[in-house]
Amino acid sequence: MQENGVNWNNIISILRKGLGETADAIEKKTEERNFAKKLHQNTAFLDQMEEWIEKLPLDRIRRSFFSFIKKLDGEILNEVRRQKFSPTVYGATTEHPSAPFIEDVILQIGPEIIVSPNKMAVHIVIDREFAHTWDAPKIVNGLQRMGIQGDILEKGIEQALKNPGKPFKTAVGRCPEAGQDAVIEDCLGLDLTGIPTIVNKHRVDLKSLNWVHNVAQNQVIMKKIPVIPGIPGMDVYGEEIPYKEGIDASFPPIDMTAVSEDGMSLLSLVDGCILREGDSFKIVPTLDIHSNVDYSTGHVSAEVTVNVQGDVLSDFKVNSNQDIHVKGTVEGCHLTAKGSLLLPGGVQGKSEAVLISGKHINARFINAAKIIAAGEVTVHGSIIQSYIRARRVEALNKDAEILGGIIESVEDVCADVIGSELGVRTLIRLGYDIPELNDKIEHIQNQIDQLEEKDRFNQENLDKLNRLQKQSVSLSASQEKLKAKLIKNQKKILDLMDVKRRQLELAEEAHQKALEMKRTVRARKNILPGVSISILDHTFSPQTPTGPATFFVTAAGIEQISFEDRTFTGDEEVDE
Repeated sequence: MQENGVNWNNIISILRKGLGETADAIEKKTEERNFAKKLHQNTAFLDQMEEWIEKLPLDRIRRSFFSFIKKLDGEILNEVRRQKFSPTVYGATTEHPSAPFIEDVILQIGPEIIVSPNKMAVHIVIDREFAHTWDAPKIVNGLQRMGIQGDILEKGIEQALKNPGKPFKTAVGRCPEAGQDAVIEDCLGLDLTGIPTIVNKHRVDLKSLNWVHNVAQNQVIMKKIPVIPGIPGMDVYGEEIPYKEGIDASFPPIDMTAVSEDGMSLLSLVDGCILREGDSFKIVPTLDIHSNVDYSTGHVSAEVTVNVQGDVLSDFKVNSNQDIHVKGTVEGCHLTAKGSLLLPGGVQGKSEAVLISGKHINARFINAAKIIAAGEVTVHGSIIQSYIRARRVEALNKDAEILGGIIESVEDVCADVIGSELGVRTLIRLGYDIPELNDKIEHIQNQIDQLEEKDRFNQENLDKLNRLQKQSVSLSASQEKLKAKLIKNQKKILDLMDVKRRQLELAEEAHQKALEMKRTVRARKNILPGVSISILDHTFSPQTPTGPATFFVTAAGIEQISFEDRTFTGDEEVDE
């Protein structure tokens, strides 16, 4: 029978042979024939054990064999102590007098083991009488023969050898490691709860609410950290202990998104905004605000066009990298758009509104506001006590008047009436682009001068290295490195100079075009006293109502003619 790596039939064979050889040696070499005969009689126990090993449990078999071996060893050693014969008679030594076959059987059976109920730990006990039989490799070998496959604890074996008769932990199983669930990672910080921003521990900004986030096409919205597989455990007998599998996770369904090819990222399909809608998110190509911009929305900043169905209240900000469309009234707020501003509800600025557009502004009316536009400002009503700076400014339709304030334009200002019968001071200035172009030309020229100086310095150093190379045939490694760097720098400088010279050429062309531009101030009905008109370096203030008029500059100064229509397409005038 073989159980847990111990072959009990083989042990019986070793005992039979050892008993016979030991008894025969004592009988032949000593006078102790009766003792030899007694040893031979022990084979009856072995006969009985051959029958029992198929029936008895393992621990009972171990105890029976250990009891028999100890009894047998004790009888032999007792005769030795009585000096009946020497241990050398049966092949042992005086230092270790136990019969060799007994030590062999002890090793075959292995150390006494105590396995924990959960089979995750093994303790061993080294029998005091046979402690000399064991060493660390023999214990490990014995554990392995008994089927122990856990992690061996060398320190425990060392303690067991030093302290025979006491149990020490010498092997442990491995606990299973649960798999880790997949995690969806928010790459944008989509808290989007609309909670006011905390400025410090004593104050919050009620106008900065975290409820919308800008996204670009193909931008990663979320990432998945994949499931980390678990690792099965193992008890001390090598039996696998199952582990808990990690659970996969899916990206939430969000319109205008797609999962990447590797399945690990959620990408935006459009340039737009992501915002919360109930318990989920959505991406929109334009940001539609179906209410006022107020404390319910806070400031608004978007990469896309912003459509506001209500008003924009004072002290709030709306920024867009495209257009802004406000259906309601624009109060004393800040609007900034890289595109155009469309304001059919008009601007009631309260002397606090600041509106900036990278293109055009189209409004129903403008009252007490600061307006800056790269293109046209078109107002379908009055412009009252406002500062406007734009390429062109025109007031259209009924009550299309410009009353008070400062209007700065590149080439044209037009309204039905400019000024008021009460003589309210109204300043109209054309040609602010000329000083700006002069500054631009000067700035670019300074950059070119600096680059030319760098080029001269670079070339001087190159010339020195080239002369040195001619004189000494070859340059050192550091000199070669410096020369390569100078050549590389020279190319960068020359390339940049080409760019700057082209910029200067374009700026000078624009400057010349600006000098030749027709610049006009036009009134369909009247320009009234109190109005000051400046076109380039010339200024004119009418002392009496002008009636329908167009003012422009000639060599003689500002000239007046009857009202004249002009049509513009983009930045170019089209004559009718």
